[in-house]
Amino acid sequence: MNKKEIRIYYEDLLILIQQSNENQAITKPENWLGLILEAHFRGSKVLSIFNTNLEGSVKIFRNKLIYIEAGGGLVSNNLGSYLFIFRKGKWDLPKGKLEKKETAEEGALRECREECGLQQLDLGKKITETFHLYPIQKRMALKRTHWFAMHSKQEDLIPQIEEEITEVGWKRKEEILELMKNTYPSIQDVIRLGIPE
Repeated sequence: MNKKEIRIYYEDLLILIQQSNENQAITKPENWLGLILEAHFRGSKVLSIFNTNLEGSVKIFRNKLIYIEAGGGLVSNNLGSYLFIFRKGKWDLPKGKLEKKETAEEGALRECREECGLQQLDLGKKITETFHLYPIQKRMALKRTHWFAMHSKQEDLIPQIEEEITEVGWKRKEEILELMKNTYPSIQDVIRLGIPE
């Protein structure tokens, strides 16, 4: 996460929470959700919100929503391929909500094992964090996902059907460019940051 900017996605809307300077009007976090919903309703692609205390402001904002912590992995193998899942019509990376008292690392490893049938999996360094908003019943949720580089030598994979995962597979770098056309913007960020060019 860039300390001068926090990126939050709400469907196709990118919300940039940015460090303000003297010339930019500061928006209180209590007013963010209204601005976001209005921009989404208008079909905007980008909404910039300025504040002087990014981390503190996001904390105030998240306290007004259902807040979910999650972990996920960008898993590579010895052939330089990366693990992708296909769920709900989109290519995705394995991820999921953290359980009580579970660290981000533990949750990310567990989710990758469960969603892909991985037995052998090694944890690497943290890549980034992503944020996205989505509706739950009549409220909004903010999910913060901690992403880690991982490695596995395992070839045979099993999709977790009960999580609506219909396909799991190793994808070569040249295939990933095509996959990025049918994935989420936050996943594109993880791919850009986690896969060396």
